[in-house]
Amino acid sequence: MAKKITYLFGAGASYNAVPILDSLSENICFVASNLKSRVTISPNINETFDYSLYTDIIKSFSNDLIYLADKSEEYGTIDTYAKKLELNNENEELRKMKFLVSMFFVIWQGYFYQGKIINKDGLDTYSDIDSRYKSLISNYLIKTKTLFLL
Repeated sequence: MAKKITYLFGAGASYNAVPILDSLSENICFVASNLKSRVTISPNINETFDYSLYTDIIKSFSNDLIYLADKSEEYGTIDTYAKKLELNNENEELRKMKFLVSMFFVIWQGYFYQGKIINKDGLDTYSDIDSRYKSLISNYLIKTKTLFLL
């Protein structure tokens, strides 16, 4: 069975771009709490469509995120929790964990970052790209006849 990488961080290269390690579980909880509090779909009295299903799904998803954050805290990191699941052949739980981590980053980057709802203190501490990437990439570039723009 081929292994798949859900996310990859190297030597803190993503530190200023997305939440990592020590702040990951805290930010997962933050996103989950915000999702729960913002899911106040109030249908128009004349509408026949029932929005409660979507509200329930988002609340359930938020609860799953909080569970994931708790496991990350319990095991020290999300990576250690994933390794525990893999070693114990808890494949369904591992699949769910990978899905939740992936969705967290999609939501973080697509909604929370773009909406500037970055952390509980309201401070915008993350950027689009960590400035150290330019330095890292420049170390691997070689001079050729092709022009590279950083």
